[in-house]
Amino acid sequence: MKEKVLTLPTPFGAPLELYKNTWGNPSSEALALVSGLHGDHLQGIHLNSQLAQ
Repeated sequence: MKEKVLTLPTPFGAPLELYKNTWGNPSSEALALVSGLHGDHLQGIHLNSQLAQ
């Protein structure tokens, strides 16, 4: 299930939206995959998108 967790306004117009994806039973153990963006280094975000698929 995809759920919007946070929306922040930005000075560039489009808001920054943070989502969380949940699979399976929500009462079971959980694993968090978190990545960030630093400059033009997209590897962490690409890896998380591949794992989510």
